[in-house]
Amino acid sequence: MEQTTVTLIVGLAGIASTLVVSGMGLYYTARSRATPLRQTLFSKQIDAVVEIAHLQSRIRVFATVLSFKESPYLEEARRDIGEHYRQFAVAQEKAAVLLPVELWLELKGLADEMSGAIEEFDCQGTIGPVRIKTLVSRMTKVALLCRVVIGSDELSQQSINLFSTQEKYVRLANLEVAHFEEIHSRVNSKDA
Repeated sequence: MEQTTVTLIVGLAGIASTLVVSGMGLYYTARSRATPLRQTLFSKQIDAVVEIAHLQSRIRVFATVLSFKESPYLEEARRDIGEHYRQFAVAQEKAAVLLPVELWLELKGLADEMSGAIEEFDCQGTIGPVRIKTLVSRMTKVALLCRVVIGSDELSQQSINLFSTQEKYVRLANLEVAHFEEIHSRVNSKDA
């Protein structure tokens, strides 16, 4: 082989290896830049989920009080549920850019159900058992989806790993609220 051919082959190999190393460098640089963004997003998702869980649990308490016509706390509960609903609506709108679409859509459905419950109380003086059952069922689904999004079960070694795959997340997201209503009825019929 001629000297110029060998030089050409070595030069081309050097250029090719330089391109490969440069490409790998760009890949790892881009990946390392995305990691802090992912960590920030996850941190904000946790904050949003915790706020939503707290507000929905408070609203559930007030809705339960409003479901009893003879409760001495009706006025206070009506005032408090209105304020907590307002806070929930703000949290839900903030979550629109942070949480997965399926969870956010469930939050919108829950917000509509909360609004309907408040309206039902304002019109009828009580929140009926059907509305309470649907409200609690929606809250249950939202709470379970929140747990899946932040990986509560995966991150805790003491919890049973219930929702570890995307397939299970999609299955849970696709469950109808009626399924949770049925479970609610079944569980609460044992208490009666």
